[in-house]
Amino acid sequence: MVQRGTLRKGDVLVAGTAFCKVRTMQNHEGIKVDAAGPSTPVEVVGWRDMPTPGDIILEVESEVNHQDFFQKSILVVTTMPALG
Repeated sequence: MVQRGTLRKGDVLVAGTAFCKVRTMQNHEGIKVDAAGPSTPVEVVGWRDMPTPGDIILEVESEVNHQDFFQKSILVVTTMPALG
């Protein structure tokens, strides 16, 4: 479900270690849509790998930027102190 802004065909999304260039979107009735605004549930087609349930999905500027995002995410995860 879109929470802020508008999701459009061609947008690049990142969720955990998965990323996607939105090829198509379908609404809850299975009808293809070109854009989805806030509070609009859509199914996105174009994921290279499926995100883990519960992952937060973020939009990045381009496919080139998703690699930079992954490297920063991995750095944050690997440099966090152990709990306990």
